[in-house]
Amino acid sequence: RFGQATAAVSGSFFWYIGWHFFRGKDARRSLGAGKFLAVAGLEQITNTTKAIFKFYPRSIGTFFLGTVFVDGAVESLLSISITFYTVVLGFKATGVAILLLLVLIFSTFGAFLMYFLTRRMDPMKLYKIIIVLMMIMNFASFMGLTRPSQKNMAYLIASIFGIFVGFYYPLSRIIYAMIVPRGQEAELSGFFRYCTQVLAWLPPLTFTVINEKGYDFAFGAISVNGFMFIGLVIFMFMKPWNQCLEDAKVNKMVRENIIEDTVDDEAGVSDESFHNNE
Repeated sequence: RFGQATAAVSGSFFWYIGWHFFRGKDARRSLGAGKFLAVAGLEQITNTTKAIFKFYPRSIGTFFLGTVFVDGAVESLLSISITFYTVVLGFKATGVAILLLLVLIFSTFGAFLMYFLTRRMDPMKLYKIIIVLMMIMNFASFMGLTRPSQKNMAYLIASIFGIFVGFYYPLSRIIYAMIVPRGQEAELSGFFRYCTQVLAWLPPLTFTVINEKGYDFAFGAISVNGFMFIGLVIFMFMKPWNQCLEDAKVNKMVRENIIEDTVDDEAGVSDESFHNNE
């Protein structure tokens, strides 16, 4: 109850801040005569999806597809881990809270590490490396932790997981922001958000089914790696990073009249400033 009350108060405060400071903006498009908003929206989504896989199949298109599997797995890791630690290691509410706090604290270190490394390495290569490291950590932790006497090791693993999470999430968003075609940032951010959530229900369901069949909890938890591996394989088909950046500088969807131009000239958005990773 205290947590819900705190969330309600803090949420109301930030809602007020957003309402007060976010400025209004005119619509970029007008609804055609005789058209319904829902129908026009579905038509736009259909046209954009076709255009993505026609003009950017091995850059933003492949990235979206891989994100469906990897983000779905990462999103479910926390809930699966809590279940595993509670049942297998005997953690109580206080212990789980400490684990979550460690993940939160060490995620800041992961974010700083990501910032340092992305200035020196290919972001997409780093992204694949962190996925592989998370898969290794999942396998080692779920197979190695088998009894309540290993609780101290669980705290260490939670700290490492926090670093990986702090590295993973900002990096995936940076990659999206750098390879999205100019002028489609707002629209495709919805596509990206959808891709991060659409499969988040499947890894926990797989975990539950495996456990209900009587198999060891560790096997159910490790099943998450299967989704991450599928996403990793999909990412292997992306173009080299520099080519993805070059593709993003030209909005081929607008140029070929597949969709309407949505570039906000007043905002002063430029390919040079947005896509230059220097």
